Amino acid sequence: MTLDHIITFISQYGYLPLFLIAIIEGPIIIIIGGFLASIHVLNIYVVYVIAVLGDVIGDAIYYWIGRRGRKSILPKYGKYLGATEERLKRAEDHYGKHLLKTILLSKLSQVGITTMIVLAGVTKVDFRKFMGIIFLVSLVKGLVFTLIGYYFGSSYQVIGKYLDKYTLAGTIVIIVAIIIYGVYRKRKTNE
Repeated sequence: MTLDHIITFISQYGYLPLFLIAIIEGPIIIIIGGFLASIHVLNIYVVYVIAVLGDVIGDAIYYWIGRRGRKSILPKYGKYLGATEERLKRAEDHYGKHLLKTILLSKLSQVGITTMIVLAGVTKVDFRKFMGIIFLVSLVKGLVFTLIGYYFGSSYQVIGKYLDKYTLAGTIVIIVAIIIYGVYRKRKTNE
């Protein structure tokens, strides 16, 4: 389904498909929703509420997948995913010390969001605290993407390409940083 098909579909059926798609893929669909609000097909305030709710509900689903997966998936398949007890303990320590920074970095950079959220569930981060932070970030993120769509939405295809490139570039930077950090730690422990 192309973006043009999605726009036609949302124009015909309204807010429900916008909401359902926002749960899975937020930024570009909210930009489209903002664009449709700018041409008076949708209401901008409803699009904003959908942006926030879709983001929060989607993150809650991924969190609970991680929480449930720790008991059902990791015992069976954890070794194939590299999920050792030592790594889980390090992740728990990391989330305990840097929860806010981790959420902000991944949510605002659009890099590794799903992995970060699932891992938060796996490491049993306090759900209320986690969702409180997610909600506040989603308020800002939803507003930004709704306004981008409202004011620049007619260029949604170009924006979508830039979001893809931005996400790819961010992913590469984070992977390189993790590799450099891993090599540094390994050398330091070998000294």
